[in-house]
Amino acid sequence: MSIALQIQPQGIEQLEGALSRLASPDLHSYLEVMGALVESQTRARLSEEKKSPGGEEWAEWSARYASTRHSGQKLLESRGDLIGDIHYIVEGDAVWIGSALVYAAKHQLGAKDGTTPAREYLGLSTANEADLIEESLLFLAAQVEAGRQ
Repeated sequence: MSIALQIQPQGIEQLEGALSRLASPDLHSYLEVMGALVESQTRARLSEEKKSPGGEEWAEWSARYASTRHSGQKLLESRGDLIGDIHYIVEGDAVWIGSALVYAAKHQLGAKDGTTPAREYLGLSTANEADLIEESLLFLAAQVEAGRQ
């Protein structure tokens, strides 16, 4: 007496489609998602967190400069110009995030003459990186699902 087992894979076309989507994902869409997320994270850092991506508190205003500010103004958030000018651009296989405002670099790096301390706002915190990983996994899952259809 012999026993034979025949396996006929079902859904192999769906699996092949899903794997092919992973082999060549829509990179532009992925970078758009990542750029939008980092833009949002940067704006939150400016308006809510008030710390560098590494968690360091920003230096306060000098006493002289503080005397020129009205109540309600916050570090790097006077009228919202910097927050409103944070943008991302997808270029090839990279995403760029920053601001075109003249004083944006001075706030990020500090003034060469020492009059303005660096208040780093661009970059990724550990929590930001975790969010990017989570969003990447969701993107890949969506790519697999699209390949199954």
